[in-house]
Amino acid sequence: MNLNPQIVEAVEKVREMVMANPDQNANALVQPLIAQAMGIAVQNAVAHLQSLQTLEAAVTSQTAILLLEDPDAEPSVTRAIEIMQQAVRSAIQQLAELRNLAQAPEIPT
Repeated sequence: MNLNPQIVEAVEKVREMVMANPDQNANALVQPLIAQAMGIAVQNAVAHLQSLQTLEAAVTSQTAILLLEDPDAEPSVTRAIEIMQQAVRSAIQQLAELRNLAQAPEIPT
């Protein structure tokens, strides 16, 4: 079976290029994997934040009902809302840290 000489030449050139710059080629392979991992991490962080915001709305609704039924429950209600707000702030901070990591010029070691 005869191979197309142009294909043979192209394969040889690619092989030479890969062998000549192994570090550069390794970097070229790793960068898309890092980008994909960052994308998945951001998706997960956003989904987590959305879930927390939904939960926060439910907590707020339930605490409002509790306050209407029992005005003496204010300390417990306030604490529940503070806990949810802290959870949302934490999720936002994690998302910001991912953004900073994605913008970093080098891969942290």
